[in-house]
Amino acid sequence: MNKKRLLACALLVALALLPAVSLADGYSGSLPEDLFTRAKEALSLMSYGEYKSAVETLALNGANPTANDLRFFAEASFTTLGDGVQKDVAVACLTDDYGWLIAVPLCAPDAADVETFVLHSSDGQTLDGYTAASWSFIDGLLSRSSEVIWWQKYVPGKKVVVAD
Repeated sequence: MNKKRLLACALLVALALLPAVSLADGYSGSLPEDLFTRAKEALSLMSYGEYKSAVETLALNGANPTANDLRFFAEASFTTLGDGVQKDVAVACLTDDYGWLIAVPLCAPDAADVETFVLHSSDGQTLDGYTAASWSFIDGLLSRSSEVIWWQKYVPGKKVVVAD
């Protein structure tokens, strides 16, 4: 097994433990924790080139992208994906225009142009689709959202874990 696959497997095991850690921290959002976990896990898998596993992890409701579809999206949307992605910060917001959006910035969201993986959920229970956005777009949505749930809120100066 090559080092990338071994690291990806280790990361999957670590991500599988996140819901228990989150519950210990008192997660109380109205959006299932599983949606956050799957969003972060899929982004991590994409950063390792594991697109087939990422598609399976996302399990999009009603949409059936292929691994090649997801790879094309990622390569066209993100310039920093291969540099490792952060796995701490994620936020979900309920908007009138878009329904639920779950946003996972690829690195610490300390600038407006930080690339962000965004997942959509129309029912708040399943994932429907994905897109890319800048952190400034997400930040603007947060201020207009009727509900905002942070997985771990970004605090400037606080270390954010990046998986290489």
